[in-house]
Amino acid sequence: MEITYWKSKASLGRAAWCVKHDDSQRFFKTKNEAQRYVELAKTEIVGSSISASWDWSVLKLIAEYLVYIEDKKKASLMSETTYRERVRHAKQLQSLHIDNESIRHFKVRDVTVGHFKLQLIPEIAHGRSRKTVANIMGSIKNVFDYAQTAGCRNTNPAEGLSLHDQVAKTDDFRVAKIQPDVIGKIINAMDDYWKVVTFFAVATGLRQGEQRAITWSDILWDQNKIRINKAVKHSTMKVGAPKTKKGNRIVDLVPELKAQLQELYMRSGRPSDDTFVFTNGTDAYALLGKPMNAMNFRRKIIKACQDAGVDQIRWHDLRHFFASRLLQRFPNDLWRVSNLLGHENTQITTGIYGHWLDEDDSSETLNIMSDAFAGFSK
Repeated sequence: MEITYWKSKASLGRAAWCVKHDDSQRFFKTKNEAQRYVELAKTEIVGSSISASWDWSVLKLIAEYLVYIEDKKKASLMSETTYRERVRHAKQLQSLHIDNESIRHFKVRDVTVGHFKLQLIPEIAHGRSRKTVANIMGSIKNVFDYAQTAGCRNTNPAEGLSLHDQVAKTDDFRVAKIQPDVIGKIINAMDDYWKVVTFFAVATGLRQGEQRAITWSDILWDQNKIRINKAVKHSTMKVGAPKTKKGNRIVDLVPELKAQLQELYMRSGRPSDDTFVFTNGTDAYALLGKPMNAMNFRRKIIKACQDAGVDQIRWHDLRHFFASRLLQRFPNDLWRVSNLLGHENTQITTGIYGHWLDEDDSSETLNIMSDAFAGFSK
């Protein structure tokens, strides 16, 4: 490979630094860009020539990968469960960031081990246990295995990375509390439609799939209740049963949320009972029969956090916030909290949020202990 400078292109204001390899030529705006290309090419070019896929973006890679694994599933070489998990994790890869820019537009060849260690794994790990992160990283490694097969690159930057010094092990994992002012800033950063969507999540604690499946018939206006009896399944637009049997439940419709939903109902043209409340746009009536795409939730929460200037949270963290508020109000009624969250039993609730109960009880315990032993200090 050789780097040459074309004055004729420079005079026209075009990229003038040329890298010639075999019968191909590529032009770059600066000499540094051209040199970086040569360095990457020496490592990543498969065979003696540059394949067309070597120029793929991560978005293009994921699109091709999804076709590849769908073909494997159709050929009975991959189970339905594995297929759905890998689709979900591939889409999570698509939502990540490098240097505060979406990874989707990065060239596959430009993604490095350092990007994974310093940026991507920490973003994946936020609010997740090591076991969950390991599962996601296993699928992402599979995406980059495919990148090697397709000729995008010759190495896998997601391979052989240790999570031990970056992610808490499952037994040590603790859901972090989010302060109310942070939630307020995030909601204020949303447009009017997404303010309703986000406040609904905050005030009901529904799982994302449950919220996406809510129809207008589930809003029990006269009773000030919301009925949950279905959910949109992961990585699909199919509506089925909730995650657990206890997922079938009734939650309260607080007056503030009721008023917002009534306004949304009117703006949407008084849609029929079987219309989804939350769709892929502000006009629910025009998108009759289509629940909201899960990616919309992820993109909006990412952008809102950036606009609000707060640490990044996931949509599921809004459910954790709901749980924290419940535990503050009902610290001695774990059964009620568990039922409102749709947990199968109270053990699941304490397993996720038990450390919050310990924190909340600390000051009360101190006062009781003080009263018990104060008299002996004299």
